[in-house]
Amino acid sequence: MPKMWVRKASFFYLLMVGGMASAHASGTWQDARSVASSLADAKTAKSDQGLADLQQTNCPAGLERFVPGSYYYCVGVRDLARNEPENGAAMLKTAAGWGNKSAQYLLGVSYYRGAGLPMDRAQGLAWLELAAERKDPTYIAALQEAMREATPDEQAKASTLWQSMVSTYGDSHAARRAERRYRHERDVLMQNEVYGSKVCIAGITSVDVARADPRVPDYDSESQCRNAQPVALAAAKLDTFEDQLLEGWSGHVSVGQLQQVSSPRN
Repeated sequence: MPKMWVRKASFFYLLMVGGMASAHASGTWQDARSVASSLADAKTAKSDQGLADLQQTNCPAGLERFVPGSYYYCVGVRDLARNEPENGAAMLKTAAGWGNKSAQYLLGVSYYRGAGLPMDRAQGLAWLELAAERKDPTYIAALQEAMREATPDEQAKASTLWQSMVSTYGDSHAARRAERRYRHERDVLMQNEVYGSKVCIAGITSVDVARADPRVPDYDSESQCRNAQPVALAAAKLDTFEDQLLEGWSGHVSVGQLQQVSSPRN
């Protein structure tokens, strides 16, 4: 399979926001295209350096409670780069179940090409179709090219797999689930704003949080770290992660009630 369509088929933005990547991570979060190319390319000095960077990625632990789709994508990418395919695939599938289209795309490329994961072209096609659900042109282009290369038997198997997967990984379930999770945890966080409280969120307001009491969640008390930030500022940073995760989903709204989404294949 030509490598070019992997490079063309990238759309997901870097998940780290602004200066947070350099301030709060030892490595750099990559978009799905860059990751796929790093995993698939023949060994070169450039690709070796890219894999080394991915292997050192520091995934913000505090993000897991609020935006698990972004956190587990980061962990999955890191584990694939470390040649831990079973755990990497498991983490990417967890992220996919929280509405992360970048994880779905990377699973599609990895399975279709056998890059980092065992080759399974039918499963790769199914993941690519899920990734293209939000109609992003580059993801659609990747799916279309892969479909042209696939045999009729692979296409038929992929369709069957997609039908069994969409109820778990399609936006009508996964994105709604992610939205509900974020809104609940954000509401809990914002309850302290009225008192002018500051919070610590590992990897978001600080590089890490050394917990004085392991029974206390890392965002519940400013006494848990030296870099506590106002609740509203921490929430604004988290909002950016959530907006990026669900970008392109017709049911996503930043404020107000959830809206009904269309059928996954519409």
